[in-house]
Amino acid sequence: MVHHGVGSETLRLAVTTLMLLAVPLTAGCNRGDRLKTYEATGKVTFPDGRPLWGGSVTFHSADHQISATAAIQPDGTFRLRTYDEGDGAVAGRHLVSLMLPPSPPGVDPDEDVSPPAFHPKYQNVATSGLEFVVSETGENHFPVRIKGVKTR
Repeated sequence: MVHHGVGSETLRLAVTTLMLLAVPLTAGCNRGDRLKTYEATGKVTFPDGRPLWGGSVTFHSADHQISATAAIQPDGTFRLRTYDEGDGAVAGRHLVSLMLPPSPPGVDPDEDVSPPAFHPKYQNVATSGLEFVVSETGENHFPVRIKGVKTR
């Protein structure tokens, strides 16, 4: 029996996210066309303060067709990059999405090596509810609070 509801929605979210992640690869190919970026950091945590370790965070500019991404470190922190490592994000409003990393090859599925699970709504900017403004002045540090999911 095929269940179309959850599977097709998950597939649609995955395809949408992959398309949005491709934007930084094509934006700014000509160094003269680069938009100015501003250092931007943050930390992803659950309501109880535990960090989300692993995966990535993407800030999608609402004003420009460009995104800034970062790997989420073991302590939940991240430093955004648009063109070069740690250069930050363009100024303005950003819609935010998160991605979990794929399971490493050869890992026993019974071992607890994956990051804590978060609600799938965070994988798509249309449903994440996460929005931040990168400023040209001031500190751009973004505390990203997310809800987990019950695993059992």
